[in-house]
Amino acid sequence: MPIAHPVPLIDPIRKYVLFTNGKCGGTTIKSWFLSNIDFYQAVSNPFYSAKRFGLLFAIGGYLKYFNSRLQVKEMTNADLRDSINFYRSAYSKRNAKARYSLDYKKIIITRDPFKRVVSGFVDKFCGEDRNEAWVAGVVESHGNNGDFSFSDFVNYLCNVKEELHDPHWRRQTFIIDGVDVDYFLKLENIEEDFRSVSHVVGEEFSDYFAVKRQGNIYKDDASWKSNEVPYLSQNEIMSLAEKAGSFPGHSCFLNEELKVKIRKVYEKDFTRFTYYDK
Repeated sequence: MPIAHPVPLIDPIRKYVLFTNGKCGGTTIKSWFLSNIDFYQAVSNPFYSAKRFGLLFAIGGYLKYFNSRLQVKEMTNADLRDSINFYRSAYSKRNAKARYSLDYKKIIITRDPFKRVVSGFVDKFCGEDRNEAWVAGVVESHGNNGDFSFSDFVNYLCNVKEELHDPHWRRQTFIIDGVDVDYFLKLENIEEDFRSVSHVVGEEFSDYFAVKRQGNIYKDDASWKSNEVPYLSQNEIMSLAEKAGSFPGHSCFLNEELKVKIRKVYEKDFTRFTYYDK
């Protein structure tokens, strides 16, 4: 079976497969995972690496990072993305059969679908990525003369096949179709849920979850007229957010009409992850 993107992160030492999705605490999780596998040691010591991750990974990692002295906690978000992409390509993708192996525990990080879809819109369409081709293309094809509201975004999700959705807003269960998952860890209770699987992943995670590496500020401020928010263009939202110092709270984007549509798009997420309606 083809590997759905993003490729899961496989730890051959502790024997677990970690499934992650965009807008589900990804940057923090990446930082923790790289530390947990001792990534710096893995790419700076080919003898250590070859024994644990295989010869191809050891050679590729040493050649790519032999001049690097960055520890994981010193990495920028761009460094993290680059390192995780390397790991996925050089190790996880080559060993993807672990997704179905009884020798490996399968874990997925989940997030409330309502909050995730709002976060995907705000972060990508109202943030630095808005001019990226994969974001701008959605606005061009499904917006209104360059304007693109949250309501437009939800209609886009309803009208476009999920296979064509970007992983930042595609349903979370897409990457685990056909996989028997052992542990579902909710982002909303991330430290507590990680503690419940410390016998699998190890006990060093609290320091990574204590501080968010990135994230927008949301507030249910009276200055936001919640009945208007879903229909404001991304440019109007950015302008108002700059004045207010924050984006409107997640609930401001969600009227009943849009929630009905979102429930349909993410029905499998609500059901399999037991996120009950609100």
